[in-house]
Amino acid sequence: MKKITLKSVVFSALLTGFVGFGQGTGTTNTSTDFPTGIQNNYGVEDTRGASVPSVLVAGSPGNPDWLLDVEAKLDGTGLVAADTFLTSGGTPTLAELQSYDAVLIFTDAGAADPVSFGNNLGQYIDGGGAVVDATFTPNVSITGGFTAYELYSMSGQSNGANLGIGTILEPGHPTLDGVTSFDGGTASFHNTGGTIAGGATVVAEYTDGSPFIIVDDNVGPANTRRTFLNFYPPSIDARDDFWDTTSDGALIMANALRWTANFSDGQTVLVVGAPGNPDWILDVEAKIEETGTLSADTFLSSGGTPSIATLMAYDAVFLFTDAGAADPVALGNVLEQYIDSGKPVVDATFTPNVSITGGFTQYELYSMSGQSNGANLGIGTILEPGDPILTDVTTFDGGTASFHNTGGTIAAGATVIAEYTDGSPLLIRASNVGPANTRRVFLNFYPPSIDARDDFWDTTSDGAQIIRNALLWAINGVVLNVDDNQLGIDISVFPNPAQNELNISNTSGVSIERTQIIDMVGRIITTIDASDATNRTINISNLTTGIYFLRLESANASSVIKFIKK
Repeated sequence: MKKITLKSVVFSALLTGFVGFGQGTGTTNTSTDFPTGIQNNYGVEDTRGASVPSVLVAGSPGNPDWLLDVEAKLDGTGLVAADTFLTSGGTPTLAELQSYDAVLIFTDAGAADPVSFGNNLGQYIDGGGAVVDATFTPNVSITGGFTAYELYSMSGQSNGANLGIGTILEPGHPTLDGVTSFDGGTASFHNTGGTIAGGATVVAEYTDGSPFIIVDDNVGPANTRRTFLNFYPPSIDARDDFWDTTSDGALIMANALRWTANFSDGQTVLVVGAPGNPDWILDVEAKIEETGTLSADTFLSSGGTPSIATLMAYDAVFLFTDAGAADPVALGNVLEQYIDSGKPVVDATFTPNVSITGGFTQYELYSMSGQSNGANLGIGTILEPGDPILTDVTTFDGGTASFHNTGGTIAAGATVIAEYTDGSPLLIRASNVGPANTRRVFLNFYPPSIDARDDFWDTTSDGAQIIRNALLWAINGVVLNVDDNQLGIDISVFPNPAQNELNISNTSGVSIERTQIIDMVGRIITTIDASDATNRTINISNLTTGIYFLRLESANASSVIKFIKK
């Protein structure tokens, strides 16, 4: 499905309970008896450097104590580690902001110096910093340099009608990972009637049609992510008309912070490409990240050459050409060093004919090739059934162009996994290349999708899954089947998130013969055999905080369930 982006849409309906600009919850505590500067009241004492993203909650709530509730709710998810800064009493410096992976900001009483605070936030975003803002920033405004990065602006506010999640416009977006409900409480404070920034996307709406979550993949000179959450962060534990903690408000905030900070429990990929249109590389990045397993950055090789130090910061490189690399020899030499060190490279059309030369030539899996297009192609003969790169792959539609390489030489020792319907190789891999016996894969299709140009590969087919599988296999040699659920809905786990123990409820009537815990990159952490009890409890206290999968296998079927370790 193509992604629909809203550009400068104005929600002009004024809802019941509308109040003019500069309002908030109606509570203002003017006491000066509150701490200033960075504070930590729960969880990790110094969150910076924690194994989960470090977050500064910079807020000016009507009651300063409400800031502590937000910190507690975020820390309680186990997905982020939070400190606080009361912005009605002071302004965090740029250096203080930059010591965190992400910042959550919200207003109510108003910031002490909204211009200075906005200028510091603007510089933080310019440098790649991740900012998530929430109600009431669009109407109790932070100004200065932050105004250039507002996702929802010139807004009023509304409250008094209990609201939940309505239409989900971007199913599967990471901000909604694990989210089943949201109850805004009897107040359900939210912003209304604002302007959505050009290029921003509404992920979900409220039941009244107001935007609930708004995101942008690319803001500022560092192409930073941004998120706006249209609810007031303190919960019912702070005031009895705020969002209900039996719903997923805390998880939504944590998800938004992790996504905006580009934080991944999995591994990282650098997409090094020279597409005909530079914007197409962003489509490739998005498709990789939408699989939910890998985090991707991009480097436009038509404009420069990444250093070996740059490459070594990533677990894999995904490589493709079209316009041609700025310096194909220098790029090839850097890639050779990367592969020789044991790091994997997955390349794709058109590297065999719009070549990267230098030291990379010895590691080409398909070389001396021409190219072809114009005949819509799909998967033909599968020569290696069950290969990990084909995990969860049922179809591939190359689009009306179906660009691919033809007539090339397959490297000695390489294996063709699958062919196109015209007999050309579709997927080629090698298990041992170079002095470090590194894995290599060649994908014989052009990586940008139909969302970039309407004759490229069709996103209703499994192109993104193939790229994801190839990268995971190249990194780990293991590919997790996250969609396999043959045992059905009669198996569940609880609590989820869990801290020390995970309970399995099996009412399917099927005997479970093996249970595995698998991490986000497909590594098997624990295997428990001969576990055919109807219900059982697994000790997970030794796992680090993060997202995992539980794979349950019977004699003839299996089921995979995602869970979060707090």
